[in-house]
Amino acid sequence: MERKKIINEECLYYKEIPRSIISNYEKFFNFVLPKNVEDKEIIISIPEAIFHEIEIIRNSILKVIKFKTIIIVLDKSSNISVCIK
Repeated sequence: MERKKIINEECLYYKEIPRSIISNYEKFFNFVLPKNVEDKEIIISIPEAIFHEIEIIRNSILKVIKFKTIIIVLDKSSNISVCIK
């Protein structure tokens, strides 16, 4: 819980969504990502179980918004977290 609090404080924008409700990454990112953040860094935390989908996730983000930096990290959680710095 402490880790999540620290992450929230470092992010300009933070959203955590259960992976089970996401069926289309492009639609998901189009819905949850704020507009006009192209000059920012985005950090996506994904469950280890979907490691094989990293390129699909990266490409979906790029179709929605061209971020300055995209970092995708693995987590033991079953949620997908989005942090924009």
